[in-house]
Amino acid sequence: MFKYVPKNEKEKAVEESVSKLQLYVQEANTSIESTTHGIISTMPVIANDTKKLMEQAKQLKKKMNLLEKDITKSETAFSIANLERLADLKTKLEAAKNFLEQNDSFSKLTHELDDLLENEKKDISLACEKLFALQYSYQAQLGLAGQAERELVLEEFKNRLEASITSDVVKALAEYNVEESRKYVDMFEKIDRLPQMKNYYGTLQREQYYGAKWIEVTGSLENSDNQRFLADFYEFIIASWGKQLKWYRDVFKSDGVVETIQLITELLNSLHPTRENIISGYLKRISEKMDFLMDISTSNEKFATAIVEKIEENDWKLPLEKLTNLSNAVFNFFNIFIVQYSSIEQSLLNSQLEDTKILQTNSSDTIRSLDNSLVKIFEWVQQSIDRQTKITQNCAIVSLIYILNTFFKSFLEKMKKAQLQLDASSRNDHQDWNLLQICITFLQIIGNFKIKLDDVEETIKKMMLAKWKEIKSKEEFCYKLVGQRDISDFERITNRLIANETSVIFETLTTPIDGIAKDSHHMLLRLIFAPIEGFFKKLEISDSNDADLPDYSFSPFEYITEIGQFLLTLPQNLEPLLLNPAKPLKLALEMSDASYKENIPSADILLSLVADETCALYQEKILHVHSIGDGGAKQLATDIEYLGSVLEELGLTISSQLKQIAQLLKIKGEQYLTSSSGIDPRLVAAIRQMRNINITE
Repeated sequence: MFKYVPKNEKEKAVEESVSKLQLYVQEANTSIESTTHGIISTMPVIANDTKKLMEQAKQLKKKMNLLEKDITKSETAFSIANLERLADLKTKLEAAKNFLEQNDSFSKLTHELDDLLENEKKDISLACEKLFALQYSYQAQLGLAGQAERELVLEEFKNRLEASITSDVVKALAEYNVEESRKYVDMFEKIDRLPQMKNYYGTLQREQYYGAKWIEVTGSLENSDNQRFLADFYEFIIASWGKQLKWYRDVFKSDGVVETIQLITELLNSLHPTRENIISGYLKRISEKMDFLMDISTSNEKFATAIVEKIEENDWKLPLEKLTNLSNAVFNFFNIFIVQYSSIEQSLLNSQLEDTKILQTNSSDTIRSLDNSLVKIFEWVQQSIDRQTKITQNCAIVSLIYILNTFFKSFLEKMKKAQLQLDASSRNDHQDWNLLQICITFLQIIGNFKIKLDDVEETIKKMMLAKWKEIKSKEEFCYKLVGQRDISDFERITNRLIANETSVIFETLTTPIDGIAKDSHHMLLRLIFAPIEGFFKKLEISDSNDADLPDYSFSPFEYITEIGQFLLTLPQNLEPLLLNPAKPLKLALEMSDASYKENIPSADILLSLVADETCALYQEKILHVHSIGDGGAKQLATDIEYLGSVLEELGLTISSQLKQIAQLLKIKGEQYLTSSSGIDPRLVAAIRQMRNINITE
């Protein structure tokens, strides 16, 4: 089986094989080394080629993606276009099919519905179903040929159905049959006629429910003194409001707020007979027109307040237009009575003033009557202001201003007549302290009148500014100014008030009041001055030749001593009247003479005015003397100096011109030219001529 080989041959063979193997390994290493060197030397080229191949691969991939998208888009657009075309075709086919079906259905329903409505025994439920189907068929054919004709047909059938069930609807509403009414609400809602059913309900409420109440409260007014007819009707509306709201919720499935507001608005605008006709007729039959108008206006205001309170407490959000319309319905009818108010007010005030008899047989009673009437006058004025506010909410305040100006002017005319009567009784030369007291009382009445007048002006000013604020806030539920003249006058007067101008309301009364005050003060001065005028009539010019006698030898004449004694007793007679004059008297004195505004007792000012008047009259009397001797001149100078001492004792001073006259009278004739230097040239000339002094250069 195996051949035997000697051991030495085996070793030889192994050595040969190892040698060959080493040779092969050497050759292989050489070959690997050579290959490795070749690879290493060609690596950059390979890397560069690889990079280029990768970039080309990316570009190729991008182009392939774009190509794929273009192919996809093209195929998609083509597919969509085909789909749309097919869908459109399908829609048209279906529409055509539906049109043919609905057209046939519409025509069929038309004939069926026509037969049902023509039948005397109308099956309303079936007719409603057919009409609903007809309406559905109409809606299915919207935009297709013949739409206008189909719409006319549909509306005609709606009208016919509505007409056929109107009596039943009205009956259900009138009987407040909730179940039946709801059934008709569903019908009307499905045929888009629910507003018409609400109109039926509104008309029914206005004409029957509320209308019956209106006839009830106004029907017997001709034979009744019930002035609450409007208040009763308004209270009925408010009391029924909750019932109306519940009905709308139960039947019409709405809160009913807007609808009931609209119902009340339309009700007030459609009352028959109208509120203004009823009120006008009532005014013709009664004498207390103002009280009646106040009741009516108060009813309007309370009604509006009740409406606003109900809206606010329920937090109802209503369109401004609805609120404006309701406000107009409540208040606008009363505008004619706001206009009439002015003439009624003027007539009332005039009659009250005419009935006031101020002039009496004697001035004392007249002044007493005037004083008493002053209280009444301003009571009437306040009442007129209150009436104006209650009746017109200050919308006629401009008219009231004109009325009051006329009223006060008429009263001032009566006051002027009283002053003239007092003036006539005061024209005498003797002192009448009682008459003086009356004159001071009259001045106090004037001042009191002015104070009260200023108070009225302030009241009206506040009212106008408050009304201005109300107008600017655009408040809805109130009366509005009536007439363009009142509006423009209101703005003009208010702008002046805002600018803080004084005496805006009664500015036309300022002149006559001041005139009466000045005339009365002049009369007071004349009363005080009357005895002095009488004493001056006794003025004597001495014709003695005692010019050489010393000055102390001359004593004042009787006339001037009487004047002096009168002046010295005057303070004790005036002080009780004028020491601490009341505010009205103080104001009247200030109106008559600005001197009284100084911080000096009024009695002192009056005494000063009397002294000034005395000096002026004395000067006038002296300058009317034609001739006087030297002795007479010294006597006259003595009289003047006496008057000066009396005035000085009273804390007053004689006039500078009288001082100069006394000085000129005492100068000796030969020294007259030199000693008269610096004195008033007119006095110098007058006294020189009076003393017959001849001056030679």
